[in-house]
Amino acid sequence: MVESLARRAREIESGARTVVGVNAFTESAESPLTAGADGGIMTPDPRAEADQIARLRAFRGKRDAA
Repeated sequence: MVESLARRAREIESGARTVVGVNAFTESAESPLTAGADGGIMTPDPRAEADQIARLRAFRGKRDAA
């Protein structure tokens, strides 16, 4: 197992084995999840969030516990 891991590491380092993000395609476009002034993470409208939570609680209240 150690020998296999060492061989794999040599292949990656030499470029004989391609590992995306390690030795190939290491640069990409900026992620929409982290881009933008707001950090890129969309936050829901507080009113819409509260409405959805209320509807979920009402739905759960109507379920049969069994």
